Amino acid sequence: MILCGCTRTVYVPAGGVVADNLYDTPLSNVGADDAFERAFAAIHFLNSVAYYKRFVFAPGNDVDPRTISEEDVLRRAVSSEMYHETASGTATAVYETPSRIALVTSAHVVAFADTIVTFYDSEGQERSVHSLAVKLRQSTYIPDIPGADNIEILAMDDELDVALVGQIVADLEPGTVRVVDFPVGTVTDLRWGSQVFVFGFPAGARMVTSGLVSKTFRDQRTAFLTDAAFNRGFSGGLVLATRDGAPNFEWVGMASSAAASSEFILTPPDDAELQPEDLGRPYDGPIILRQRKRLRYGITTCMSIDVVLDFLDDHASSLAGRGYVINLARKKRARPAR
Repeated sequence: MILCGCTRTVYVPAGGVVADNLYDTPLSNVGADDAFERAFAAIHFLNSVAYYKRFVFAPGNDVDPRTISEEDVLRRAVSSEMYHETASGTATAVYETPSRIALVTSAHVVAFADTIVTFYDSEGQERSVHSLAVKLRQSTYIPDIPGADNIEILAMDDELDVALVGQIVADLEPGTVRVVDFPVGTVTDLRWGSQVFVFGFPAGARMVTSGLVSKTFRDQRTAFLTDAAFNRGFSGGLVLATRDGAPNFEWVGMASSAAASSEFILTPPDDAELQPEDLGRPYDGPIILRQRKRLRYGITTCMSIDVVLDFLDDHASSLAGRGYVINLARKKRARPAR
């Protein structure tokens, strides 16, 4: 008689299973739970709102948005309206004193154009200005930090998509803001298939996701790709990797953006008074042409920590002059030429 069967090999880590009577994560047995808590303590949900006034002009006008005065705008506009643009993302605390805080995030979370110009589509003729929108003010705030309702941009680089934001907050309670305390790594030590963990606030929810690294950029030092799931709100998220196994986490980058395609849609204006019972019925009110981004999930661009360090170093003098002395230096390594 011949007996056949299936066998299964089970690998038990040298440290054994953590006997904490809690449900396990893949890294519980190697001390990652504490590292994840520290990561969440260092990130904050960042919201930004820009308020605009838009002026609309009649077709065929000769308005020059580069030289027109405020008086001419008011005189020649046929209508005007107020509207706002919003953005939200994740910011990582890098500086904290009893009166000051500073956080790193993606520039596109807090960068809004001062002026927005649209034109009439007049084929074969000189185009004329359709509308001119002017930013009146901007409000940036962090809901979970008491008093952090007037966050300002301390330094920003649109091309690199990196920004440092901060505020003087009177009587900041100890422990309210915890500066990121992971060792600073380097993207040059990441390999194809290295696992990274991304912490952020997609759709305002505190979440962590993971992915594998692809180093497909021509400048391997600037950025890298990961297949981690990306949703709006992850921008500026903290990216950690392990060196020689958990719990040896290091800060290697910042989630920046996801691949996306554009599509144009017709929608009612933001102030349209619509009710649930209006669904499925013909709509005869005003409509607006908008451009919407459709995310291609699984292709996430991360800005490298090397770029963040260079950015802070380039602005160190001006930041120190404003009372922000930020030191994220790692062990001395040769800095590759740009």
